[in-house]
Amino acid sequence: SSGTLRLLTPEGEERFNFAQSTHKALIEACSRSILRGEPAPIPGQEGLAGMQVVEAAYLSARTGRTMILK
Repeated sequence: SSGTLRLLTPEGEERFNFAQSTHKALIEACSRSILRGEPAPIPGQEGLAGMQVVEAAYLSARTGRTMILK
């Protein structure tokens, strides 16, 4: 996926631009981690935190309520 991610925080808006596919880079890094024993590109705790954000977004969309993550 390439494009711009817009993140709204209490401090304001942050934008992240991705010129190339982030999926390809992530798959390549995961492959190196498995095949060469390199560190994982995303630690498990960060992956879990990302999933919590996604789940909160879906819940917010379903309920129309703002979700607060800690």
